[in-house]
Amino acid sequence: MDASDSLSSVLADPTTSRIVIEDAVGRFCDLADQRYSLDEWGCLERDMVGRTPHLRPQFKAIAKRQGEFLEKVAKLRLLARSGLEVGSWWRCISSSYDAIAQNLRRLRRSEATLLREALQDRAGPAH
Repeated sequence: MDASDSLSSVLADPTTSRIVIEDAVGRFCDLADQRYSLDEWGCLERDMVGRTPHLRPQFKAIAKRQGEFLEKVAKLRLLARSGLEVGSWWRCISSSYDAIAQNLRRLRRSEATLLREALQDRAGPAH
């Protein structure tokens, strides 16, 4: 189970304690930061664009979406630490996380599609 699944499970029960939710949000945010802040995509982008320059705009667009995703993750982390009343707080966290999870699924699909295309282009036509 990854941090995203864990957070989904925690948020599925509105009676989950605030400390458990804060911890799950923190783990999810830490992993998201690690995944997208290590400049892994930037290195990959430089390598792939060097071999498939026509895909540069798609790589740049995904890098931008990754940055936007991290901004949303940072806001989720701040929200988790906020002093909102518990009921409102849980609804805000749950709603914010649902939007982030959808964004993450779309981002992962876009990354995978672009990488597949770049690798196919790099390999050349099938014989």
